[in-house]
Amino acid sequence: MNVDTEIVVEDVQDVIGVPVSAVVRGNKVLVQTGGTSDDPTIPAGYEYVDVEIGISSDDFIEIKSGIDDGASIAYTMQGDSMSYDDVMMSDGGGEVAVESEDGPPHDGGGNGPRG
Repeated sequence: MNVDTEIVVEDVQDVIGVPVSAVVRGNKVLVQTGGTSDDPTIPAGYEYVDVEIGISSDDFIEIKSGIDDGASIAYTMQGDSMSYDDVMMSDGGGEVAVESEDGPPHDGGGNGPRG
């Protein structure tokens, strides 16, 4: 007999949450600003913004500061090539529930765990 369990370690509400794969090394998120960049790897109208991260789950990371609720972000799904031809767009905001099967939550940054 097998049993799958989820233990909710911490639950937060009214926070900005973004997919784990949207936070890149150095705690940066690619945000739509309308600005221009000389970097050909960054989509037109976007730039990397430093963010302060909070708790995380396998899928989402809380953003404590650096972007506003409703900001449009771009990111590649983990495992995809680093081309931004098919970027995923997302509006920040919502609720983040941290769940754990084997210990404390991942402390964020980079391309953390994805389930």
